[in-house]
Amino acid sequence: MKKFILICLLLPFFAFAQVPIKLSWSANSESDLSHYAIYTSYDNIVFTQDTITADTAITIKMLTEYSWIIIAVTAIDSSGNESEFSESVQKYRIDINSDKIIDGIDWMYLKRFWGTRNVLTDLNNDGLTDGLDQLILQRNWGRVFP
Repeated sequence: MKKFILICLLLPFFAFAQVPIKLSWSANSESDLSHYAIYTSYDNIVFTQDTITADTAITIKMLTEYSWIIIAVTAIDSSGNESEFSESVQKYRIDINSDKIIDGIDWMYLKRFWGTRNVLTDLNNDGLTDGLDQLILQRNWGRVFP
């Protein structure tokens, strides 16, 4: 089975308790392709099959009690043979604007939604964007993600 590239597009985070992540990838070109399996991990050790689809784009939900998620896709042919994992993508929840660094832009989002129940900025999942979320940003200030 051929490998393919996975692209992760992050949608705005306005759902409470789950963060939608839109995934798309290039179709596998083999004639006996049956479907794709999407795997997720919250620890980069154990991957769980999250979804099976024949499409090349889906939206999955990231549980907000985790600060990051890793996603990989496999292709499965009509005989049941499964490819190796695609190149995985990672999403870090404390990186509010998804630019892979904790900086002033994340701070601006935090201040904009101060006192609200916005899941994007409620980093500690207590139901409110407040000083506790500010502390999380301060402790991670300047942190760069791969």
